[in-house]
Amino acid sequence: MDWEEHRHYLLLLIFADTQVTEGLQDFPWRDWPDARLLTRQERRNWGFCEQSLLAQGARLLAADPVGVLQAWDEAPRRPAKLAQRRLEMNEQKPDEKTIEFLQRVLGAALPWAQALAYYPGAWSFGAAEQLRALLCPELSRLALQRLLHLPNVWVGEGVAEFKLSIQEALRQGFLQGSRQEQEVVVEAWLRMMEAVKPPEKTLAWAIWRWKCLRLGWVLHPDESAEALHALVKSQPELKDAIGNEIQDPSGTGGLGGLFTTPGTRKGKQHLLE
Repeated sequence: MDWEEHRHYLLLLIFADTQVTEGLQDFPWRDWPDARLLTRQERRNWGFCEQSLLAQGARLLAADPVGVLQAWDEAPRRPAKLAQRRLEMNEQKPDEKTIEFLQRVLGAALPWAQALAYYPGAWSFGAAEQLRALLCPELSRLALQRLLHLPNVWVGEGVAEFKLSIQEALRQGFLQGSRQEQEVVVEAWLRMMEAVKPPEKTLAWAIWRWKCLRLGWVLHPDESAEALHALVKSQPELKDAIGNEIQDPSGTGGLGGLFTTPGTRKGKQHLLE
């Protein structure tokens, strides 16, 4: 059975020797609010290993009757209380920044959500699964529910899209990542796009080509601007729509940092045209 869907309802007790942290450091502690790590090490002997686990979000207790009772007493068990907790977990607090909310609710799934938000338009559940396997293989497939239960998410038949402040915060997180991280995501998206390439020189192909250029823009703005210039010349009916999208890619009234200005004069000229 896959327990991901029930992680807010379980009291998970893990008994381990915290002097041997292999495996323990990889556990998504922040994603399991009622996971407790019970160690045979006495508190007075806790050292670097224990401090490292605490910093990762592990709730550390002594593996003795007192520690077990403490873990039991801390965990909510009544159905009404559990339902309320799940509701609170998925709501943004008034004084909480959007990125802080996303970090809290998504946990280890945050890079996955950022990669999906970077895609221009609605993404399919199949594409989401391919990215999960690539970026977060330790996450269950059911972790998709974390993404779909966020506020401002449009969900259709097998597709979804982040909207408004959620989309903006996730995209900014992706753009602030390292170039190596961005390359992995962009290359994955372009491989998936290649599998659905329409016949060339058709309107469907031109729209597909524009999406590919948008995806690669963060890595190669000058080459993308030049290719866009050629595309618009071949498909002039798309010029206004593409121009509006460049000025407001998220539909929220601002650039959102998606389109890095080309570094060369020629690239800048192409973008202006």
